[in-house]
Amino acid sequence: MFGRFSRSVTLPRGVEADAIEAVYADGVLTVSGPKPEESKPKHIGIAGGDIGQGSGRETA
Repeated sequence: MFGRFSRSVTLPRGVEADAIEAVYADGVLTVSGPKPEESKPKHIGIAGGDIGQGSGRETA
């Protein structure tokens, strides 16, 4: 089967369209690009207490 096919995809906010890359190989289209800064996970440290010691309270 031969012919034209088109599909459009809405990019999330903050994605730079110029940074998107697309590769078509072996019948598979792979589209990739960097995540916007605000959507990257952030590490938040928690101070105090030993992990695994528990609080001394039982939970139901």
